[in-house]
Amino acid sequence: MNVTLIINDKEYVLKKLSPKKYKRFRDMLGKVGDMDLFGANNYTDEALDEVFMVVSNLFNGELSVEEIDENADITDLIAFVREVQFDIEKGAADRINKMYQDFFQKSAEALAQKISNNS
Repeated sequence: MNVTLIINDKEYVLKKLSPKKYKRFRDMLGKVGDMDLFGANNYTDEALDEVFMVVSNLFNGELSVEEIDENADITDLIAFVREVQFDIEKGAADRINKMYQDFFQKSAEALAQKISNNS
């Protein structure tokens, strides 16, 4: 998902990055997760500020929070930030799954070796 922002007659495009690139934003996404995604769009000011801050950081501060607030389509930004959040969470889950797979594989190999040695 790409989001295009037009601010001061200049076009800015938010593009999806690899989950590792988002590590520095992980702590900033806490309040976004509490937003009302499917209801009456009851986004708290605090959550919206956080969305604008994440987007500003993705542009390395080139765009201010105020510029984003005044010019961007909030639903597009929220959808983008939610995708980022999902990618971060999925990346963490994938790493944990890999860790468990490695552990069980080594355990199975060790058990097979022990059985082989005892027979």
